[in-house]
Amino acid sequence: RSLLDPIRPLLNDSPALSLYLDGLDIQWRTAAGALAGLPEAMAALATEAEQKRNAYVYIWAKTYQVINETLFATEPAASQAWSREIPAQTGAEGTSLDLRRVRQRIRFGETNGTRAVIQRAAKSDAIDLKVLANIVAADAAQVGGLAARARASAELAERLAREEGWRLLECEAVETLCEVALVAGERETLRRHASCLGDL
Repeated sequence: RSLLDPIRPLLNDSPALSLYLDGLDIQWRTAAGALAGLPEAMAALATEAEQKRNAYVYIWAKTYQVINETLFATEPAASQAWSREIPAQTGAEGTSLDLRRVRQRIRFGETNGTRAVIQRAAKSDAIDLKVLANIVAADAAQVGGLAARARASAELAERLAREEGWRLLECEAVETLCEVALVAGERETLRRHASCLGDL
């Protein structure tokens, strides 16, 4: 945040760049747990990005709406609406959003279509998509009662994220390992993963 705040006054004459700064601010607030007013901020960012026809920032806002809804275990709502002015995304950003939506549905017990999205992401050269695909695969395996598969997917996600320096995704992977240990009743393993999460 100390890097973002000094930049904002410099962008008063550049609304387009201000959009990206607002997106970064939402990303920071999500990671830092500063969640008060965040849904409204994401909705405002999506609206402004739609008005300016900025597809990249629009999908960014939608992705974080899904993340926020998943964190609070709320039914998909704002994140599902899609502007007629913004074309559907088919690249890496679209795949990332699809994975987030699949993970959200898994949390509500729905696994239809999960495998196809995971496989599409796993074929990507983008490490962040591979990490997220394994996190989603771990969730799906957990819901299906496949504890060993869930653990293996979560461990792979954690290793890939750690080796490539994706710290936020590494946190998500370790959180998933905590959930696997919690369901398995492995208190010491849970304590170890929770300690690692605290260090991150």
